[in-house]
Amino acid sequence: MINYAFPEPGEMRMSGYLKYLPQFGWEPYVLSGNVWQKGKEKDVTPALSDISDLRVFYIRNLFDPGRRAKGIPEDSSKPAKIGYRIVTFFRWFVMFVVMRLCTGWIPTALLFAKKIIEKENIDLIWAFPAPGAVMGVLLKKITKRPLIIDYPDPWTFNPHYSYPSRFYQKLDMMLEKWVLKNCDQLIVATKWIKNKYLLIYPWLDKKIWVLRNGFYSEHFLKNQILEQSNNKFTITYTGRFYGLRSPKLFLEALNRIFIERKIPRDDIRVFFIGSKAGSTKVDNLIKDLLLQDLIIQTNWVSVEKSYDHILKSDLLLIPEFANVLTTKAFEYLATGKPILAIIPEGELAELIREYSDNSYIITSGSVDEIADAILDAYGKWKEGKLTLSSKEKVERFRKKYNRKNLTKELADVFNMVLKNPNRRMKGV
Repeated sequence: MINYAFPEPGEMRMSGYLKYLPQFGWEPYVLSGNVWQKGKEKDVTPALSDISDLRVFYIRNLFDPGRRAKGIPEDSSKPAKIGYRIVTFFRWFVMFVVMRLCTGWIPTALLFAKKIIEKENIDLIWAFPAPGAVMGVLLKKITKRPLIIDYPDPWTFNPHYSYPSRFYQKLDMMLEKWVLKNCDQLIVATKWIKNKYLLIYPWLDKKIWVLRNGFYSEHFLKNQILEQSNNKFTITYTGRFYGLRSPKLFLEALNRIFIERKIPRDDIRVFFIGSKAGSTKVDNLIKDLLLQDLIIQTNWVSVEKSYDHILKSDLLLIPEFANVLTTKAFEYLATGKPILAIIPEGELAELIREYSDNSYIITSGSVDEIADAILDAYGKWKEGKLTLSSKEKVERFRKKYNRKNLTKELADVFNMVLKNPNRRMKGV
C-alpha cells in the first residue's frame, strides 16, 4: 500500500482495511512519506494495534515543506496581506511540485519500493492519491504488477479542497487522467464520486468499483447502547470542521433557541470531539453567538474514546454541505441513535432514511427547521421518549457496513485483479 500521509489522524477507512486484510489472505506492506508520524502508527490509528507485524516503511521527501502555514489574521495590514498572497502562490507551486509530482520522494522511494516488491514477492500495488497514485503508476510500469487506486475522496473535484487558480487545477487533472488511464482498478467511496468521474471519463465504466466507508463492529458489541443516560441533553459531533463543513447553521439555531428561552441553558451540552485543532473560525463563531459555556471542544481522541462519546450521546450531529458520505455517518447509524443531519439531498440522506427511524434530515439549510428539530428531540428526551431505531434496521446496517465485511469486498477486488489484470470488476 502506498499512502504518502500514512498514518493520517482520523483516516479510518485505510486502517480498517489493514486490520482485516490478513484474515482474507492478504499480507499488507505500507510505504509512506509521513515521517513525522514514524513509530506512532498505533497511537494515531488504534485499529492497527491488533496487527503485531505490520510492516511500514518511511521514506523522507527531501523537499518536504512540512505542515501547512497558518493564514494571517483578518485585521492584518495591506502589505502583510499582499506578502501573504505572494508566499501562498509559491507555497502552492512548491506543494504541487513536491506533493503531486513527488520530486523529492520518488527517486529514493521508487528504488526502495522496487526492492521490497522483488524481495518480498509483492503481488499487487494499492495506492491512494495523490502522491501515492503517481508512485503506483511508476511502480506498475517498472515491476509489471497490477495497480489498484483507492479514492476515499475525489481527487480533482473534492468539495472541501479549493485550487488557487485554474492553472493548478488543469495540471492536477492532467496528472489524474494519466493515473486513471494506467491503473487496473479504481475504487471509490460513494456512488456520487463514481458518477462524477464517469461524466468526465466514460471509459472508466469497466474498471470502477464503489466500496463505502464503514465502522468497527467490535467496539459496539462490547458496549451497551443506552437510549437515555445523561442528566443533560447531549449532542455530539465527531471530527474536524474544514472546507464546506461548518457548524454555523447548527450554532445559529442553538443560539435562537436560547434567545427565545425554549430550552434552559443548563439543560443541554454539546461536544465537538476532535475539532479543536485548527478551529479558530469555529472558536470565533462560538464566541460571537455566546455559546462558550455550552460547547466542549477536544483534540483528536482514540477510536475507542470517540465511540464512547457517540454511545453516551442523545443526538448525533452531521453538518455536511457537500454531497459526501463521511465515516461518522456509518458510526452514527450503527448505534441506532437519532441523527441531526444538516445535509444536501443525495446519497447520505438516502442512507439515513433507509436505516434510521428517528433522525432529522434538514436539506433546506433553514435555521428555523434546525431549531425545530433540536426542540423536538429535546422534548422527547425530556419525556423519556427519544428512542433508538428498530433492532431490525440496526442489525441489517451493521451486517452490511461493518469494516470486516467491507474488507472482504476489497479482498475480492484484489483477487479478481490479480488473477487477470485485464479483467476488471464493474462497480455497482
